[in-house]
Amino acid sequence: LQFLDNYPDLKQKYGTNYSAATQYYLSTGYNNKLLGYTPNKGAYGRYTISDLYNNIWLSGSDRMAAAIDSIVWNGFEFLNCWDHGRELQMAVTTQYGECYNPTEAGSGVDLQQTTTTSVLEMVSVTNNTFESRVKPAFWMIPGSSESGCGAAK
Repeated sequence: LQFLDNYPDLKQKYGTNYSAATQYYLSTGYNNKLLGYTPNKGAYGRYTISDLYNNIWLSGSDRMAAAIDSIVWNGFEFLNCWDHGRELQMAVTTQYGECYNPTEAGSGVDLQQTTTTSVLEMVSVTNNTFESRVKPAFWMIPGSSESGCGAAK
């Protein structure tokens, strides 16, 4: 969707045939440096900065409270956003162990949900700067337990 939003002529040509638009982007658009995302706007809840000359893109999303959930370099995806634990994110480890630590992207109960239990207070993408302010969620909810972690206090 973001790709087509950038290019009205292609949006008119492909309409809602997203499969054909994706094929066009992968076969032609990427090599011609067409943007596959809407830069600096937070479109569709995604925030992306890039350096087209070095072929690198860095993205975060509302779903992950702006934790970095995608890094693409030379066409290779280094991160994915399958769940709320795979992101490049802030996390705090305390004396209570790995399972009871605040994490930027969300908690263990978020799994593949479309929202997060973390609170995104602010996100700003300007030129090549990605900035966010987040109240992170605890990975385990107090009083819950998880295999290998014991009970969260």
